[in-house]
Formats: sequence, C-alpha cells, structure tokens
Amino acid sequence: MRHAQHRAGLAKGESVVVLGQGTGGLLHTRLAVLTGANPVIAVSRTRWKLEMAEKMGAQHVVAASAIDAVDEVKRLTGGKGADLVSDAAGGAEALKAALAMLRPGGRFSAYSISHEPVHGFSTFPLYFGEISLIGSRALTAADMAPSIELVASGKVDVDGFVSAKYPLADTAEAFKEYEGNSGRILRIVIDSQK
Repeated sequence: MRHAQHRAGLAKGESVVVLGQGTGGLLHTRLAVLTGANPVIAVSRTRWKLEMAEKMGAQHVVAASAIDAVDEVKRLTGGKGADLVSDAAGGAEALKAALAMLRPGGRFSAYSISHEPVHGFSTFPLYFGEISLIGSRALTAADMAPSIELVASGKVDVDGFVSAKYPLADTAEAFKEYEGNSGRILRIVIDSQK
C-alpha cells in the first residue's frame, strides 16, 4: 500500500476515495490519513469493515457498492470529485465508478487485481477529464522497513485484521472457512507451531 500511494503521489490536503475496505483498502485508508489527505472517504458494502475504516481515521464512510457511491462521493467533495481514487475492490464496475468519482485531472490508482474485462470502456473520460491511471503492485524491497516501522510505532494499528487462527493440521478447514465467508474475514493465520 505504501508503494501504491507513493506512486500515486498522494499529498496533504488532497481528497481520497478508497474503494473496498478489506485488508488492502483499510491500509490505504490509514496511509491516506497519515499523509494528511482530507477528506478520506472509505467505500464498502460491509458495515463492520466501514467501522474498521473509521478506526483507521476515515473522515467519511459510504455503505454502498462503488457504482452506488458515486453521487455521495461527489457530494462529499463539494461536487468536484476526488483528487485520487484508490481501488482496493477490483472489477469492471469499480473502474467505471472510480472514473466517475474523479475530479478533472484526478488520478486513479489500480491497486486491486482483476482479470474481468471492462466491457463498453471508452477512453473518452481519460481524454476529456485528463485522468491519470496508475498501476502498482503491493510493495518493493525498499518498502519493507518503513512499513514495519509504521506498524511497530503504532501509526498503523493492525489489531482486528486477523479474523481467525488455525493450527497447521487444520489448513484445509481454514481455507474452506475463508472461501465460504470471505465477506466476514480479513486474514486467517495458520500457525505451524500448533
């Protein structure tokens, strides 16, 4: 996340929307707050994830799908649109919504991974709105030490990110639980010592 926000050039005072509040989205939300972005708007369909986003410091939370959040994001940004939309949700609808949420000259950070084709996509919004698309993977080796320091210092509190712990012998059950309940799980830890 730190790498993605660095690539996006996030600056103090900019408005940021983070689509999706899973582990990656929550960390994007927190890093935007630490940068001094304002407002930081967290979007998710899941209430408990939005509560976690509030703990991360989001000034606004929107309980909706990305496409259904466009009007609220416009309202929260005074009709201008956001300076940056970080997509931690993924999918074609999230991309379309993000472009509609951005101000002219805004930036879209594609952090999520999706193989879904975007049918009916037109480059006209990029051209007319002078939108910048920024791709980013999770991190580079240079991001490790500063990321560890953010957690060690308490600036990024990851309490609550681990939804369940399983002993190594129950690995299959852990994956089954995650796949069956991904909407209520952020991370599962499989402990090889148990």
